[in-house]
Amino acid sequence: TSKEPISIPSDLKERCQELLYSHVTLTGTFNHASELYLYPRPFNSDKVPLPAYRPNHPGIQVITPFYCNELKASVLINRGWVPKQRKNPNMRLEGQIEGEVSLVGMVRDNPKGIMYSGKNSPEINEWQYVDVKEMSRVCGTEPIILDCSYESSVQGGPIGGQTNA
Repeated sequence: TSKEPISIPSDLKERCQELLYSHVTLTGTFNHASELYLYPRPFNSDKVPLPAYRPNHPGIQVITPFYCNELKASVLINRGWVPKQRKNPNMRLEGQIEGEVSLVGMVRDNPKGIMYSGKNSPEINEWQYVDVKEMSRVCGTEPIILDCSYESSVQGGPIGGQTNA
């Protein structure tokens, strides 16, 4: 959507379907110790042109629990794409932002596993597709996921704006 982002409503959990694909602003803190890794994922160069990464460059998307001040609860944030060789957070310390941060995220739903996707293996943190309910259980968050906008990306961190919607 191209509308201006709205403040995240306090009743988002009940209104996720109504606000699907809406952009919302939120403030809070990341729990980097509980990152989840969704792969393999190509880099979406259509929306974010970066010459350093060619289209379909193999990588992962980093999903991080985020304590949202407005909701007074933790949710899942898909921060975006990193090259496979930077999966280890120690390879992207500059992007592991600490303290309070404001960001813009797109409200997402719980997509079904894609036919050709492999099986999720939560016990070894290998996710082939988004399963909000299971990911939330593993991380102890509300069953809500938002995808970061490109503008919410930070230097050295995952590259947001990878969602095709």
